[in-house]
Amino acid sequence: MDIWNNILEAEKLIAKGDIESAMSLLEDVPYVGVHDATLHLRAARLLMAVGNIPLAVKEFELAVRDGPSPEAFLELSSIDISRGNMERAEKRLRKALSIYPENISIYRKLGNLYEMQGDIASTKELYRHAYEKTGNTLFKRLISLLEKTESQRAEKTEELLPEDIHLIRFVSLFGGREGVYARQWIKSDGSSGYSPIREPFTPRVAKNHILGNYTVGIYQLRYDNTINFMAFDIDVPKPLLSKFLSSEEEHQRINKLHLEVASKIVAKAESLGINAYIEDSGFKGKHVWIFFDSPITAFMGMTLGRGIISSIGEIHPEANIEIFPKQVYVKKDGLGALIKLPLGIHLRSGKRSLFVDTDGNIIKDQLSYLLDIKRTSKEVAEEVARGFDSKSVALVKESTTIYHGKPEDEDFSLEEDIEFGVIRRNCPVIATLYEKCTSGGGLTGSEVSVIVFTLGNLTNGVKIVNTLLSMAGVIDKKSYLKSKLNGNPMSCAKIRKRIPHITSNVCRDCFSGEDIIGYPTPLLHLRELDKNEADLELAVMEYLNIRRKFFNLKESYENARAKLLNLFTEHGIDEFKTSSAVITVHDSNILVEDNR
Repeated sequence: MDIWNNILEAEKLIAKGDIESAMSLLEDVPYVGVHDATLHLRAARLLMAVGNIPLAVKEFELAVRDGPSPEAFLELSSIDISRGNMERAEKRLRKALSIYPENISIYRKLGNLYEMQGDIASTKELYRHAYEKTGNTLFKRLISLLEKTESQRAEKTEELLPEDIHLIRFVSLFGGREGVYARQWIKSDGSSGYSPIREPFTPRVAKNHILGNYTVGIYQLRYDNTINFMAFDIDVPKPLLSKFLSSEEEHQRINKLHLEVASKIVAKAESLGINAYIEDSGFKGKHVWIFFDSPITAFMGMTLGRGIISSIGEIHPEANIEIFPKQVYVKKDGLGALIKLPLGIHLRSGKRSLFVDTDGNIIKDQLSYLLDIKRTSKEVAEEVARGFDSKSVALVKESTTIYHGKPEDEDFSLEEDIEFGVIRRNCPVIATLYEKCTSGGGLTGSEVSVIVFTLGNLTNGVKIVNTLLSMAGVIDKKSYLKSKLNGNPMSCAKIRKRIPHITSNVCRDCFSGEDIIGYPTPLLHLRELDKNEADLELAVMEYLNIRRKFFNLKESYENARAKLLNLFTEHGIDEFKTSSAVITVHDSNILVEDNR
């Protein structure tokens, strides 16, 4: 078998959109026995193109083994960063520099990694070393930009010196996703974002955040889809951002408007017995925070937030409001939306985010203010949430497949629906929308429309659409379906018009040149479901569904069995009689004698 020919043929098939045939040609990957860095690099990029990241990593590592291949190091570090493993990415890049000490791309990649983590000192040291090694003046310019940015931030930042009592309080108030937090980063070109750090949010992390060593964001939803706090993020709509940043007059006007909205939220919350606190985010908006004495479900938090916003009257279009939580459910291996914490430095503006009163005055002693914050009782929060438009809450609950993180319809599994599986497998646009829903990144209105008016026409359209929207955290009850659509599904042309930011990158124009009755739509992919295939796939799906239930029951059985054995031991008994059975425990064996 000629591996190179297979790779070249697979590239052609992928270009045509025939992913399955391409993967069948690559069935022997990883090619461990082959020593050819170029071949491994080519195979890895093919695997990346079809979304098989684990196998791509193995091929990139084989390319490193058989080097020279600085590109493989760069690709591997990018994958590490996307997974939040900054330490491994740094080790890879450091090793790459020991092999390729004059490679400019590796220096830039490692420098960007340090910038993302807010470690400007290490970035400058690296660039000085890079200039000595390569003589490239690019690194002198980058150092100059970093120093200028540092100087600007230092002028705008006031110092806070927290004690242990403040740090413990801070961590207690802002506890979120277990075992992870996020660090804000900004590059010398002005672009910014957050990277997950896979370690607990501790007083040490909080101290670094408040001292300004780095800036922290928290993934709000915990593993059980509950929250310790909620927030309203009042921001500048994107079309107005440039004017807001460039005109001092506009800045002051919109800032005042945002404060008015924040004050209305606080007033409404307090009228309901809920304590709320305003923070100036340090860049382009305000946050209003509410803290709970015990965790409440994200669904209750979202309902509470939506109810407060709906009851404060008309909101000015120059105030864009996001409610946190943005999702009611995040998968076990997901993270969900994050929010930047108060008292840290916003890296875009260099300003510290501080608590303010309803008149916009900065609270004098920010750290003591932390200790004075009052949490709202779980009972009060839930009672108020249930009282907000109970009819609309019921409608959302009724139409949402996932509620409080658990399926309403335990007999339905999105991943096991045959029609959805076929379309997702063959239409990269639908596959991309599915990934957006499961990542917790939210959906635009146009993306919601495509999901509803395409997938809503499937046999299980209601369950499919409502599951996807719920996973994405969509809260507008009007978007959810009550019954299957029977009209014409959205056409490919209309989808391209609605969401060009997705289709321009992934749409393959699958039906170009085909003799189609009507018009192209993703649902045409269902033509491949002939009778024989449908019967086979249905049998497979039925097996997987029952298998899933079996293992769930098995786990419940083992838990119940362990609990029963422990109770028998604690009570010092070996037999217990009920009206229907006699249960006897001998060693670790449970014997049941049915009396019926």
